[in-house]
Amino acid sequence: MNLVAILAIAALIFSFGGMHALNYDFSAGKAKVEIASFKAPYYFAPGDFTSYLNAYFFVFVFSLLFFGFSAPIALGIEGTKYASFAISGSLPAFDYVFLIPEMLAAYSAIVLGGGILNDIDGENVFEKWSAAVKFFVIGLVLMVALALIRPYLVG
Repeated sequence: MNLVAILAIAALIFSFGGMHALNYDFSAGKAKVEIASFKAPYYFAPGDFTSYLNAYFFVFVFSLLFFGFSAPIALGIEGTKYASFAISGSLPAFDYVFLIPEMLAAYSAIVLGGGILNDIDGENVFEKWSAAVKFFVIGLVLMVALALIRPYLVG
């Protein structure tokens, strides 16, 4: 399951880079005039706390599909969304830190999916499920903490 986590982070990086390269004119050194934008499949508005909650739970629930194997798709969607905001300049630089709790949510779903597969095989499920809950709670607390300090750091 760690390979799935590595693939998820790679999908995040490649989707961010691909969307950024698609919308950037390298010969002129600036963003293209006509930007190909991406709208997330859920409500997201920069600076809105419920938007960050939506993104966190979207990544967690979507990553749980197929026992955690869809985490690369979920983080790929997030990478594309953040790149779309980056190229348009509509997201403050601090808000990219919210990717960290989302990566923890995806990893939590991957570990939880591994625990479900262990349970199907008749193995001990408690170790993976307790680790999944720990990662989920750490990510959620980090996201709430980042949302609480955001007004003081973003202008």
